[in-house]
Amino acid sequence: MSSLKFLALTLLMSITTAIPASIPIKNLIKRDSGFSAGWGFTQDEGTSTYVVDAVTILQVPEQPDTNDVVRFIWPGMQTSQDGLIQTVLGTRAGGWCGSDTSISQWCIFTGLMADEFTHGTAVTVNPGDYLVLDYKYTPDNGGQVTQTVTRPGSSDVLSQYTSAAPLVGQYVFCMECAGSTTDTITMPDTTFWNTTVTLASPNPDLVSLIKDDTVRDYQGFTTSDGGTTWFAPKVEFQEHQCTPGEFVPANPVG
Repeated sequence: MSSLKFLALTLLMSITTAIPASIPIKNLIKRDSGFSAGWGFTQDEGTSTYVVDAVTILQVPEQPDTNDVVRFIWPGMQTSQDGLIQTVLGTRAGGWCGSDTSISQWCIFTGLMADEFTHGTAVTVNPGDYLVLDYKYTPDNGGQVTQTVTRPGSSDVLSQYTSAAPLVGQYVFCMECAGSTTDTITMPDTTFWNTTVTLASPNPDLVSLIKDDTVRDYQGFTTSDGGTTWFAPKVEFQEHQCTPGEFVPANPVG
């Protein structure tokens, strides 16, 4: 099994899921996931340690022509309740953010994919922007994860969402696409900087669980405290082709 298929399977994504269409995100798009790249780890079920904080800086890539296709770039964490925590950077023709639906735009939003997609605020961002994506676990109310999007050096919150998430043992980066085209879709060069994952207790073998696909520049995943805190200075996905699943667009909202 390829490392990419391994990552896709461990996410337990359903064949048909829902994603937001615009602000406010009321209408949905149904799609079959087309995973094209991935990096990250999944600890075995029953592992005593779990993720308490995961933060990365995503550099928004160049804006590709989208036509009738969509592209998604996100870090994700599968919960023990079969929910997928994901802060999504997405783009499609017509846009998801802002009032100008004649052009495609990158849009960032926090959310949880479970029986339905629930989410925080969606915000337009531009190529070259740096976004701090933080997932923080607390034991409150049986365990929950708060996703927060900010800009480096700023405390202003762009998007935030809190969801139930007991003892998450996974953290992955994924790229995927969907569309009605039968052609492959070009996914842009994309870089995650200064990724830090903190566990509740040490797992010195965590690096052995790293799986990656379509990664051009990966500068290692190291720990300096025996396996509690792990750091990857750069994970860069190269431009590549993605085979899309089916895509049925909803009517734009607002």
